[in-house]
Amino acid sequence: MIYIYLDCVVNETATVLARRALERRVDPAPVLRKLRREIPQDLIDWTGPEWPRLWDKILDCMEEHPGRLSFIDSLLVVGAEEGEIVWIASFDRNFDAVTNLKRASNPADLK
Repeated sequence: MIYIYLDCVVNETATVLARRALERRVDPAPVLRKLRREIPQDLIDWTGPEWPRLWDKILDCMEEHPGRLSFIDSLLVVGAEEGEIVWIASFDRNFDAVTNLKRASNPADLK
C-alpha cells in the first residue's frame, strides 16, 4: 500500500491536533513532535505550487458541492481525480457526496 501525505492535509492535521490539545488543556508540543517523527518532511507531497494550475478545477468542485467542500477538501478531490486515486481517509462525511471517491473512516473500510 502506498501512502500519500499531501501538504495541505498534514498542515490541517497539525492545526487540528494543536487546537484539540489546547482545548483539553494539554501541551500540544509532544503531539506535534510525534507528528514530525511519524511524517518527516521528506515524505510530504508538496502541492502548493500546483494550486494556480488547479485553481479553476478547485472552484468548480466547490460549486458542484456548495457549502459541503472547503477549498482544501476540493483540492483533495481534484488531486485524487488527477492521480486516479479512489480512496480518501477522512472522518468528513461531506466527501460521501463525491461520486467518484470512496471515503475510509476506519481501517475496516479498506478491506
